[in-house]
Amino acid sequence: MQPAIAIETDPPAMTLRRGASREFRVSLTVRSVTGTYSFGEIVMKGSRGHIVRIPVVAMGYPR
Repeated sequence: MQPAIAIETDPPAMTLRRGASREFRVSLTVRSVTGTYSFGEIVMKGSRGHIVRIPVVAMGYPR
């Protein structure tokens, strides 16, 4: 079963040097209106094994 809401980042992957910063865009696409919240996360993994998780909560509704 597909998730009710799809999440996509642009760029889908990136490299950061120490002390650097980058911007990225997050897009959510509603696949089905469920009337409930959908929960997910954006996960960033570092070359030294560290992980950063950005929680995402969204609800799709009819226009």
